[in-house]
Amino acid sequence: AGGVGLGVPPMLGVAADQEERAAIARDYGDETDGTALVLRQSLLRFGRDKRMKEVCRLLRSNRTLRMRAPPAHALEGGSGAGEGGTAAQSWKQLELLKRVLRALALPAGRGMLTLASLTPDLTEALPVPRLETK
Repeated sequence: AGGVGLGVPPMLGVAADQEERAAIARDYGDETDGTALVLRQSLLRFGRDKRMKEVCRLLRSNRTLRMRAPPAHALEGGSGAGEGGTAAQSWKQLELLKRVLRALALPAGRGMLTLASLTPDLTEALPVPRLETK
């Protein structure tokens, strides 16, 4: 059947070959972050719902987190140049702390998503995605 009666493309079946898996990863999620399997299964039931794709995008930890500093004039709160530098430094430290806490929570959140979304299969191992540490 391969999902023909469900209104889902046949390539989303469980027995997809490597080329089809690459197409799924390209269209619905990156294989290296461990969420493509969750996306494939959710698309079988909810083909048009994009919420799962957005959750998987938010929980990916295989890409480097970037921090962008605001413009210098936005940080200048005082009259002296020293106060603006202190504000910029404080902002960077606070932003870095938020990013680190978020990065530490990503694997646990993605694990909860994966384990809650997949049906256990005794013959298939769960994929272990790589963790970006750069």
